[in-house]
Amino acid sequence: MLKRVILASVFAATCALAAASGQAAPVLSVGSAISDIGGTFTVQVSIQDAVNLTSFQFDLSYDPSILSVVGFTDVGTDFDLAATAGGGTLTGLTGFSLPGLLSGVADSMSGALSGLSGNGVLVDVTFQSLAAGVSPLVLSNAFLTDDNAVLSADNGDFGLQAGQVQVPVPGTLALLALGLGALGWKRRFVRVAALQLGAMLKSKSLWALMFSLIAVPALAQTPGPYYAVPSWDQTMACTTAANCPRFVVLSNMGNAAVLDRETGLVWEKSPSATFFPWASGSDETAADHCNASTVGNRRGWRLPTISELLSLIDGDPANTGGTTKLPPGHPFTNLQNSVYWSSTVDVASFPGDVRVTNLFGGVFPALNFNIFPAWCVRGRQGPGGQ
Repeated sequence: MLKRVILASVFAATCALAAASGQAAPVLSVGSAISDIGGTFTVQVSIQDAVNLTSFQFDLSYDPSILSVVGFTDVGTDFDLAATAGGGTLTGLTGFSLPGLLSGVADSMSGALSGLSGNGVLVDVTFQSLAAGVSPLVLSNAFLTDDNAVLSADNGDFGLQAGQVQVPVPGTLALLALGLGALGWKRRFVRVAALQLGAMLKSKSLWALMFSLIAVPALAQTPGPYYAVPSWDQTMACTTAANCPRFVVLSNMGNAAVLDRETGLVWEKSPSATFFPWASGSDETAADHCNASTVGNRRGWRLPTISELLSLIDGDPANTGGTTKLPPGHPFTNLQNSVYWSSTVDVASFPGDVRVTNLFGGVFPALNFNIFPAWCVRGRQGPGGQ
């Protein structure tokens, strides 16, 4: 009951502060909680000031030495109810749970004539507390489809509000309850305490009160990388479709593109089966095809370098390959039994040769008037690109 009272007060104060600020842009927020060691509890990821919200995506990081994720769902949330009220359904919540990170949590409405407007809960996340301490809850890699526009938190289209979970040293929750109960010893003291609590809520200093009653050791936090950063020093699993945190199908791009979290590159989920020349005086070339692409309703696609193509190949000797040597749990479709063009010119071979690769990792020179398929990529510009 104490946790519920405190969390309700914090949520009410947050809503009041947002209204007072007059902020029109949506805000994606995650709640806060207090739990004893071994306890399970739920925090809510919510939206404020939405206008016909029809899809969302986010990552949620936390301290794995203090918390573990039990589960997460959007069934029965305000987002779910809004989809039903609009005559539609949810396509189904996706995401991966890793130590310290919920990755690629996303869902969208299908067939709904209207989305979620105003304030509401998007996802319920259930945690278990493992040890005493304070774990920040940090949102990142967040996208919304709001009022028929795709919004990105990284671009400043909407705000992100973090939360935190406090797990006191055993016995201090009882002391806190005793201390708060003592405030009600006499009615006049209750009234004074309520006024003081209200003032703290307005100044966002409720946690100052909590920390004045409970001593919790400070913990150093190690940031990211949590989303699409060019971090080629990472290695991430993709052993099955159910265990593939490396690749994230991007719902904000109509599920037509895939983020590779190892490299920060975005790939077509289903590359074209059309074969193109690399160079031509009249026909559409592989580079022309990529440069003109609007996959995911976005421009900026290009032909990848040979190194970028090879980054998709799984070098694990245990992966003997089927039709490809891509990681076994990869989400890509429509891949051709052919080599693919790169943008890398093979300067050591015959003039006009270009490097190509098959999906087993073989690299070969090819004359630029040959025709092969192109697998377009979006991200930072590589050498030899268009």
